[in-house]
Amino acid sequence: MLFIISSKGNALKCQSCKDDTGKDCVGSPVTCPDGTQYCYSASYTQQDGVKVFEKGCDKKYCPDAADTCRKETKLYNLKSCSGMCCNTDDCNSGRGNALKCQSCKDDTGKDCVGSPVTCPDGTQYCYSASYTQQDGVKVFEKGCDKKYCPDAADTCRKETKLYNLKSCSGMCCNTDDCNSGRGIVASTFSICFMLIVGYFLA
Repeated sequence: MLFIISSKGNALKCQSCKDDTGKDCVGSPVTCPDGTQYCYSASYTQQDGVKVFEKGCDKKYCPDAADTCRKETKLYNLKSCSGMCCNTDDCNSGRGNALKCQSCKDDTGKDCVGSPVTCPDGTQYCYSASYTQQDGVKVFEKGCDKKYCPDAADTCRKETKLYNLKSCSGMCCNTDDCNSGRGIVASTFSICFMLIVGYFLA
């Protein structure tokens, strides 16, 4: 009995709301059922153009929100879908507790070092990316998500095709200052892995 009481006292608390008017919803924290490991925040655009925002205790999105969005998009023929998972109390509020990310850009071939900035309300991810242009210039970028997340690998594939990049890699994360680390991009998604390995072994 004492164990049960203690367990309930440590239950995760998440923001819970849903809005289909095209605006990020604002709810109130609810205590999740015992065993809940994640809060989630998701937005998706239906075929009729209605954009829906949802937040709550995890029910289907986590731990891999990007993969869930891909499946949901195919299943329900959605126009767009994005989501994120987090595991601390009220971490999916998005308002009044704005995410902080490193922000910088460098085109000298060196990983950039910036300073933390407070992202706009509703920002769910920090990103870190590097790409090599056709002229050989390698660019490093970090900041509040604007286009890469939640699926940086898929975005890199599209950007490579669109801009004829020689290489592209990126990562997304969702805690304060999580994109600060040097070399973090190189250890994540890359659509040119074999080319890069071949270059260094040549």
